[in-house]
Amino acid sequence: MGHSLGGTISMLAAIYNPHIEAFVAIMSPPVLTAARAINKTTERWKQNGVRVALRDMEQGSSDKKRFELPYSFLEDARKHNAVSGLSKLNKPKLFIFGDEDESVEPEMVIEAYNVSLDPKELFDIHCDHNYREHPGLITQVNDRVGKFIDDYNLGKAL
Repeated sequence: MGHSLGGTISMLAAIYNPHIEAFVAIMSPPVLTAARAINKTTERWKQNGVRVALRDMEQGSSDKKRFELPYSFLEDARKHNAVSGLSKLNKPKLFIFGDEDESVEPEMVIEAYNVSLDPKELFDIHCDHNYREHPGLITQVNDRVGKFIDDYNLGKAL
């Protein structure tokens, strides 16, 4: 399970790792290099060698963690595309998109859903990319993920 890049990684992990029984991708593109945020900064990223990102650390805190992502990450990301794997993957999949997301447009998530084999589910929330900044939306996503886990009887072997 993951949000944005983390969700893309969860798709790829489920495709390549037979021990993963399902995945949840929240506002995640099936191709890492398709996200608008990456495309807007590609040339500058290449010139600088790194892309600086700031991430909030915990809800209600103004603390930010600074990450320097090397350009080699993007070069490696271009080698991975979940679309072809999703079309063959018969594990349960939950795709969640924000209908006002401008970083990972809903169409990207819907494309991943459309190419995927069953079982699959698509869930939309009324939000931009940062649902985690809204406690009510966090609850909505958590409830939906819990239902998905229960519906597919996931994690019972643990």
